[in-house]
Amino acid sequence: MYKKNFTLLLGILIFSLLKIHASDSVYIAVKGKFSDVGVKLRWSASDASSWRRTNECGFMVERYVVKENGQLVDSPVKQIFNSHVKAEPLNNWEQISKRSNYAAIIAQALYGDSFSVGGQSQGSISALVNISREQEQRFLTSMYASEMDYEAACMAGWGMTDSDVKKGCSYLYRIYPADTVICRDIKYGYVYIDDSLQQNLPKITFFKGRFSDRVVMLTWNVQDVKTQYTSFEIRKSEDGITFSPISDIPLMNIDGKDFVTYPDSLAANHKTYHYKIRGIDVFGDYGIAGAQQPCGAHTDLQNPAAVSLDLYDIAHLKLMFKQ
Repeated sequence: MYKKNFTLLLGILIFSLLKIHASDSVYIAVKGKFSDVGVKLRWSASDASSWRRTNECGFMVERYVVKENGQLVDSPVKQIFNSHVKAEPLNNWEQISKRSNYAAIIAQALYGDSFSVGGQSQGSISALVNISREQEQRFLTSMYASEMDYEAACMAGWGMTDSDVKKGCSYLYRIYPADTVICRDIKYGYVYIDDSLQQNLPKITFFKGRFSDRVVMLTWNVQDVKTQYTSFEIRKSEDGITFSPISDIPLMNIDGKDFVTYPDSLAANHKTYHYKIRGIDVFGDYGIAGAQQPCGAHTDLQNPAAVSLDLYDIAHLKLMFKQ
């Protein structure tokens, strides 16, 4: 009975908030979760046009306390964070851009000079098409970069951490454009956060390596973790104790398939190498690494590479292989 009443109350609250605006084709997507530092929020506009418009005006963030100490609140109180959340000025991006390429990409998308194609007259159809394409590129590249760097996303006005939260409480967040005119065109974003429903980030359960000549082809299954992780980190060890990443940047599932494959070069065929994999979510938090995946030449090397051949006579030859 309690769960039914809670579901009904939450549904009524969201429905009453939804009635304020009408457009459903363009929206703000929102994610959120409890963490050690508070509730982390991430949001983004759904297309290039709304991305540009909301970047200009910023966002409003509202919070409603739905439960306290595990009990429903009779009249959820609305709290508005600041006046609006907006991208930091260009000068504030210098330091973070030095240590994060993703931050540099976002800053370029927000503040970089426009691109143009030579030979176009102002107001021509080709010039307008080029402007549209440029806007789409800025939107897509900045969204990719913001998925990889939570701090930079917050600086861009596409996220925040609410540190004024309590265990045993549940919150409903609403994000919408700070401009009242734009509000009529863009569907608001909502996310419900309940610490009792919070789950640990999952392990990657399928992770295999196929060994060949001085290379290993690593494959892992992402079918069950697509909604939790935006990228992955693979670490490598020669002794099974000390691990280090095999790539300077996290690996992504670009094509959206259920299995991801990545090759890693090896210094020698006669050694055993150990690999671990863990996922990274949109907030920059790491999942738990799964079991080690050992890979070596002792049993797996099937196709050694011939590197030289000497013919002594009609019945004898010398064939050399790489080790």
